[in-house]
Amino acid sequence: MRPVFTVFLCYLMMTCSLDLRSQEQFSFSIHYTVNDGLPSSKVFDMIQDSKGYIWFVTENGVSRFNGYGFRNYTTLDGLPTNSTVRIYEDSRGRIWFMSYEGPISYYQDGQIHPFPLNEELLKFNMSFISNICVDEQDAIWLSSFTGGLIKIDSNYRVSSKMPYDDRRVSGVYFYVDRKKEGNVIAFFNSPPEINLPGESSNSMFESGKYYPMSRMQSDNHFNYLESNGDKFLAFGSKIYREENDTIELIRNFKDEIIAMEKDGKGNLWVSEKFHGVYMFAGGDLSKPPAEIFFRGLSVSDILFDREGNYWFATTEGGVYFIPVSYT
Repeated sequence: MRPVFTVFLCYLMMTCSLDLRSQEQFSFSIHYTVNDGLPSSKVFDMIQDSKGYIWFVTENGVSRFNGYGFRNYTTLDGLPTNSTVRIYEDSRGRIWFMSYEGPISYYQDGQIHPFPLNEELLKFNMSFISNICVDEQDAIWLSSFTGGLIKIDSNYRVSSKMPYDDRRVSGVYFYVDRKKEGNVIAFFNSPPEINLPGESSNSMFESGKYYPMSRMQSDNHFNYLESNGDKFLAFGSKIYREENDTIELIRNFKDEIIAMEKDGKGNLWVSEKFHGVYMFAGGDLSKPPAEIFFRGLSVSDILFDREGNYWFATTEGGVYFIPVSYT
C-alpha cells in the first residue's frame, strides 16, 4: 500500500474541493471542520498509527483519516460513549480510546471493542482516564486526570492505588506516560511510599522515573517530552527541564500549557490555552518565541507525521494541516 500522505498530496494537486485557507505566517494550510467530514470541530487528541492513518478523537466520536476522507466511529460502531478525549496505540496495533464519561475501548481488526472491565473501573469513582499504556508483559496501566493509578495484568487482575483512599497520600498525582517502550513515569507532590497490593515501589517503577512536585492541582495538564537528549515536563503554566533526576523551572507562561512537541528541525512547539501555539527555534526557551500561530485558539494537540507534515488540533475550530513543503 502506498503511504497515505504520498497518495494524499497527489490527490491534493488534482482537486479543488478541499477547504484551503492561509493561517497567519504559514503560507498554506488546509482547515478541516465538520463540513469536511470531522464528527466535531472540538478535537481533543490525535495520533498517526502504525499503518499511517491519522486518528482524531472528538466530543462526537472518533475519526480516521486515510488521506482522502474521514471514517467516523460512534456508539453505533461500538464506542461506549461518543465524547472521547484521549487516544493511544499499543505495540499490538490496538488503538485505545479514553472517554470523558470514563469507559474505555479499543479498535482491532476493523472493529471497536468496549473494554470488558469497564464496569469494574467505574467503581473506582475516578475522573476520566487521561493516560493508558500497555507494557511488555501486556499489563495495562491507567491513570486518572485527577490522580490515581490502576494496573490490570495480562490475566485481567486489577490492582490500584487511589489517592482518595489514604489520607497519607491525598495529594498524590500519578501520570502514566504513553511511551512506545511502555515505561511508567509517575509524578508526585512529594515522594511517598506507594505500593500496589503485592508489589514494591521499586518493582512498580523499575522501568520508569518519578519526579517530586509541589503545589500541584489536579485539574492541570501534564506533558512530558523527551527528544534528542532534552527532557521537558510541562505542568500548569510552567515548563521544567529534567537533568540528573532533578527538575528545574525554565519558563513560566500566562495560561495553562496544553500540548508540547518537537519537530524534525529541533524546534519546540508549545500550545498555551486560548493563545495558540508558540514555536521556539532550536528548542531554546530562554528566548522569545520565533513565531506565534493560531492566536486566540486552544491547540489541544500537535503532531508531526512521518512525512514531516504538521497537524494542529483545536478545541474550537477543527484541525489544521500544513504540508512540510509549505513550512
